[in-house]
Amino acid sequence: MSSEDDLDAVNAYLRSNGGVTRCVTSASKGRVLVAERSFEKGEVIYTEPALHIIEENTNCRSYKLIETAAATNGLGYSACWYWYALNSLTVGDVEVVRPPDDVCLISGPVQKHLMQLCAPDKLTEPGRHAIQALLTSLFACRKEQ
Repeated sequence: MSSEDDLDAVNAYLRSNGGVTRCVTSASKGRVLVAERSFEKGEVIYTEPALHIIEENTNCRSYKLIETAAATNGLGYSACWYWYALNSLTVGDVEVVRPPDDVCLISGPVQKHLMQLCAPDKLTEPGRHAIQALLTSLFACRKEQ
């Protein structure tokens, strides 16, 4: 699906929920919501339940491993970024080995919706390689247990 198709899908979803905003692409900010009409100060223009909730878990073994890797290996992003990414994978993303029990996998439709919202045209190379290395590290630690 192209970026334009994704934008159309997001806007179709917005229309189905009242249609008072639309999603456009900004050269400096990526995807943004714009109002379709004027609003009063304090007026609620859009509400939606959380799609996927991920929290930092500093007591979790996998999160601690990610923090250590981010601090010692210069991964390019904060530990939180990798934690959120790992907890936004599907079973199909990790077919070969089951991830550690403290990593939460999501459904394909939820992941698709997340990707439409964040609209990554490409995953940066440092991020891609770091996630692959983290998965390998987490899986290796799990196998040793």
